[in-house]
Amino acid sequence: MYILVKNLNGRLIFIMDNEVDFEVLLNELKGLLVQSFFKKKDYYPKAFFDLKGRILENDEILQFFGVLVECKSLLFGGFIEEKTEEKKELRMIGASIHAGEKIEIYEDTLITGKINPGAIVQVYAKLYVMQGVFGIIEGQSEEACISSQRFKNATIRFFGKSIHHFTTFEMSLVYYKDNDIVVEKGDYIHV
Repeated sequence: MYILVKNLNGRLIFIMDNEVDFEVLLNELKGLLVQSFFKKKDYYPKAFFDLKGRILENDEILQFFGVLVECKSLLFGGFIEEKTEEKKELRMIGASIHAGEKIEIYEDTLITGKINPGAIVQVYAKLYVMQGVFGIIEGQSEEACISSQRFKNATIRFFGKSIHHFTTFEMSLVYYKDNDIVVEKGDYIHV
């Protein structure tokens, strides 16, 4: 069998093997749909089809719907799209950023050290700083945000707006929203 049928909350899900020839799948689907457990008077279960990444050509789509119309035993609910979660890598800088250094952060990054006074970090993504921010952070995009447990006399800049001498000793998230710099403090910040 190349088609697995599951019942999920009264809906049928047809999981179709994507490594077998499409004609074989259509023949098996037709064989399944003519069986008695799919034929009930005035009852047509809603069915979804998981093609496991197979992309159908126009003629294959017509053949597929031709089988469904010919068998008249289901309501077509749609195709299930395989969700692929984008794996984001977290870049790690295993040191502190020192006075006079200027770095640019283009990807989500963890700095295990601190950002010292006199250091400038330009951020285009998410930045996590373990030992504290004491230097200058410049947010360069709407997606940029900075998270640290400690900020002391830090300067935070986003699009012409600045916070000078920013000091806090609790977990904080700093980002740009609605034309202003937002600071969330506490254990339940939204990263």
